[in-house]
Amino acid sequence: MVVVGETIRMVLSESVNLVGRIVWSDAGRCGVALSRPMDAAAVLRTLAAEHRAERHRAFGPSAGVEAILALPEGAKPIDLLNISQWGADFVYGGILEPEMELKLLLPGDDIARSAFVRWVFGNRGGVWFTRSLELSLLERIKHLRD
Repeated sequence: MVVVGETIRMVLSESVNLVGRIVWSDAGRCGVALSRPMDAAAVLRTLAAEHRAERHRAFGPSAGVEAILALPEGAKPIDLLNISQWGADFVYGGILEPEMELKLLLPGDDIARSAFVRWVFGNRGGVWFTRSLELSLLERIKHLRD
């Protein structure tokens, strides 16, 4: 929940942050007055360049928490290393194949999230969620490790 008058920081990427103040709030939506003028075209160029970068990884909180991987042969615990709205990377002791479909039960959530394995290297893997995660869920996961 946001409060009118509250100062917030909007983290768009690891290098792009905007600071502003809540000026209105209604039914889960809000308006923000930025504390400094923003060059929207420059911000979009920066975000696009970061996204095209060879080692780009979607920004999200480092996790460092346990989740449950649901496979046809049963549920197995995994250690989340990083998570964002669209994907996660993790440590897992079993065998996974790229493009494999699976479900993840994330900490602080009661919905099994569908995902596809994007990559596997040794005991690490990365998944892409079929639907983006809510920012409120990412915030809950972040607080679990604090």
